[in-house]
Amino acid sequence: MLAKADRRFPQPFPGLSQVFREIFSQFLFGRRPAVMSFGVLNPLATVIALFPGHPFRKRKTDSVVKSEPTVEFIYAEIQPNLPRRRPRTTSLMIASAIARPPRFIAAFGNKKRSAILTFPTGMKWFSLKQRCQKKGMETSGTGEPMELRQLFDKESSTYSYLIADAGSREAIIIDPVIEQRERDLKLISDLGLKLRYAIDTHVHADHVSGLDGLRERTGCLVGISKKSGAKEADLFFTEGDQLSVGKTVLEIYETPGHTNGCLTYRMGDQLFTGDALLIRGCGRTDFQQGNAETLFLSITQKLWKFPDETKIYPAHDYKGFTWSTIGEEKRCNPRLVKSKTEFIDLMKNLNLPEPKMIRVAVPSNLRCGKPDSHVTDEP
Repeated sequence: MLAKADRRFPQPFPGLSQVFREIFSQFLFGRRPAVMSFGVLNPLATVIALFPGHPFRKRKTDSVVKSEPTVEFIYAEIQPNLPRRRPRTTSLMIASAIARPPRFIAAFGNKKRSAILTFPTGMKWFSLKQRCQKKGMETSGTGEPMELRQLFDKESSTYSYLIADAGSREAIIIDPVIEQRERDLKLISDLGLKLRYAIDTHVHADHVSGLDGLRERTGCLVGISKKSGAKEADLFFTEGDQLSVGKTVLEIYETPGHTNGCLTYRMGDQLFTGDALLIRGCGRTDFQQGNAETLFLSITQKLWKFPDETKIYPAHDYKGFTWSTIGEEKRCNPRLVKSKTEFIDLMKNLNLPEPKMIRVAVPSNLRCGKPDSHVTDEP
């Protein structure tokens, strides 16, 4: 609701009483504002009240219960009745974003000056996200700008992901391939980055990991799931762990099924799903501790809990796709629109050939990509 200025009364802030009357009437109905703010920004005076439109809706995600309020805005845009050489135009924008927790922003400005009111729920995040989107940049879980590069290995159809914090210039690489080490190092150098972490989503069977090779050249730390059975990593991840580079935070989720040690990494509204969830598919479950029921539950009870607009970046694609969204895969993934029983039956009868690199890749990747001189690719 917008309370416009009442020009009939010669008062410094005409229309202000009208706004307070509206807020008072809300109190009469037993509604109290979640946030109420009054600010004067020359040449603008503003009153803001945020009223929960409905009781908080509780949604259970794993073991954490989170609340998402529905919010209504009552605000006023009021021009001070003060003499000026020429009129100035002002604007008021109020927006909201449900982003665990909800965040609100009120921004004020004219051609010469602007300001942002930030409430305790963290308004800077939302405004920064808008600016990053205009520049074609992504934002991290804390709302800080970051750079994301998707890299491809043609031989194994593997995607690697280079993520850099825009402020600190520190970087993480996900699922590097040893044959692409020089390419990755050159990109890191060209972008002026320092590689802090090299991590895998799981023990890959179709290529040798670049973890150890990058560690040798850059001194970065390498990480993998604690449940993967891998050795010689610097970091062993479990559910709920986090990595940070600068102000960019990466959250770690266990999504087993393709293997026991499959992880999904989350950064902001992006999920790096490894082989658990692919675009219009999923990882196979017929080797390396694979279990179709476990994979189905990992996807439907964990990944499906994220908002539909969440982007997914898989470890592989064989049809030319680069990314998708949770909502799109819910609707269009032919394997995952099935019931659990149908999914299990389908996965048992795929009859796929063994990956040609499995006898070399798995032993090496259990050592984070270190070559094993005792293993050959002979059957």
